[in-house]
Amino acid sequence: FLLCWILRVLSAGLALVTQWKDFKEGLCDLNDLTIQSDSPTQAQKRVRSSMCHMPKSAKARIRLVARDNVNLGYSPSMKAEVIMPLKQYAVLEVVDSSNKTWLEVIYKHEGIEIQGWVSRSMVKTIQ
Repeated sequence: FLLCWILRVLSAGLALVTQWKDFKEGLCDLNDLTIQSDSPTQAQKRVRSSMCHMPKSAKARIRLVARDNVNLGYSPSMKAEVIMPLKQYAVLEVVDSSNKTWLEVIYKHEGIEIQGWVSRSMVKTIQ
């Protein structure tokens, strides 16, 4: 009985890890889709349709950059060194949302995950 239970738990865990890996790889594709968008509504619609099989908890961690040249910084401060400017509708994954003004995020750029900070006022949730 115990062995069967352990195998079920491991199987379920493996399924979640596989889904998460597919989701993370899909973020890069989402950035390609949103760059072609003409409006926030169109960008959100494209992201939502691409994430239809993801759990709500994963969807809740995704944000779109609200306008061009939003700074991705090394720390949560207006004076922080800038890692890179982000394009409008770039897709971000929220890593830490405990700061009231800033979000720690991951941005996938050319297959590389870049972790940094953006102002909450410069991103939009997927509705």
